[in-house]
Amino acid sequence: MSEALTIIGTDVGGRSNASNVSLSLADRLSGSIRVPALCCGTYGFRPSASRVPNAGTRACSTSGMRFILSCAGPLSTDLDGLEVFFSSVFDIQPSLYDSTVIDVPWRNVTVKPKLRIGLVPEHPVFPLHPPIKRILAEAVQRLEEQGHEIIRLTNEECRIRELNEVALGIFGLDQGALSHVISAGEPVVPALQHIGAQIAKVKQFHKPSLPDMSSMDRLAKLAALNTCRAELKEEYRGMWKQHNLDLCLAPPAQNTAVAHDAFGPAPYTIFLNCLDVCRLHSVWGFPADISLVPGMCHSIRASQRVGCYRHLPGWRRSNCTRMWVYERLILAA
Repeated sequence: MSEALTIIGTDVGGRSNASNVSLSLADRLSGSIRVPALCCGTYGFRPSASRVPNAGTRACSTSGMRFILSCAGPLSTDLDGLEVFFSSVFDIQPSLYDSTVIDVPWRNVTVKPKLRIGLVPEHPVFPLHPPIKRILAEAVQRLEEQGHEIIRLTNEECRIRELNEVALGIFGLDQGALSHVISAGEPVVPALQHIGAQIAKVKQFHKPSLPDMSSMDRLAKLAALNTCRAELKEEYRGMWKQHNLDLCLAPPAQNTAVAHDAFGPAPYTIFLNCLDVCRLHSVWGFPADISLVPGMCHSIRASQRVGCYRHLPGWRRSNCTRMWVYERLILAA
């Protein structure tokens, strides 16, 4: 695709080899792009589902049971790699080769010099480690110094706990991934056991925020969870419109890199997957997350990336826009 993209790697087992290549492709459902980008210090972009072609890839879910869709997305050692990847893939009209793709071309748009940025708060059930708190505070300070307006959102508006419970409830309805492991005669990896233990602790010490669904059969439970998901997505749309947001800044995870098999659940990744919004992780020194207003798309060449955006320190950004805002996210970085 470009001389800049000298090596291409692919995702294996739900994690990308982000630190060893110029461009790596991952297929993610709950964190396989943003978490490796955070831990390895690379740029990562999780697009909206059905945006990048990934037909023919092996899914961990049972066929026909994909309700929160996984999606393919790039990790790169620089922003130019992300831009070249998306523009190259979108320009060939991938819907001609993959019937599941939403066909929207790469677009050129103008720069918005001052942004209204929603700040997603720390959730008390998922406390942030000191490095992440420090990173977010510094990001907010730098943004305000550049003249951007920070709107401090509340936990009641962001509904992180509820969105995590909906997503985990939907994931729990499909035992396809576990059945693949059992049928192969392989042990469950320690990372999965650790995640399960951490989720059990949350349930032990914190009351669920959703209604009790234990008496429902799987189909009724799926209907109830999908209803909750739709309501939460509508609340987010209303919140976005109410505050007239351009972006959202949020923690990428509770912590930075940890020992192998000890990362645990990813509540600040999963809640955005439940909403199916795209997000960008960029680097210069610290992690954070960004979101864009629905339907606003921007593109700019590397030589044109100047002004306040160019001087921002590195932070992981997650785009809370509804869809197709890759151009503007890359621009903002």
